[in-house]
Amino acid sequence: MADGEHIKEAFKDAEYRKNALINGLDEIICGDFEEGKKLLRRYITSCMTYSQVSLLTGIPINSVMRMVSENGSPTLRNFIRIYRVLLIREGINVAMTYIDENQGWQ
Repeated sequence: MADGEHIKEAFKDAEYRKNALINGLDEIICGDFEEGKKLLRRYITSCMTYSQVSLLTGIPINSVMRMVSENGSPTLRNFIRIYRVLLIREGINVAMTYIDENQGWQ
């Protein structure tokens, strides 16, 4: 199997899909936007089509494709719109916790 086929096979597993989205979001929050975008792109190409993402977000298909491409530079608003529909699709509800380095967990 080629790498692309292995990835598509892995994305058939619901837990793998959820972990990929959560890890991608974590990468973005921790500052590695490119890695997060790569995981988002892999999810889309393995689990659905760009036209489906376009329909769910209201963002034109060419814009979706450009935003998640290697050279894409989506606005935060559009990036969150895309991520949000994928999280909803997988039944993921994201909650954040922050750490105050002086106070510990909050």
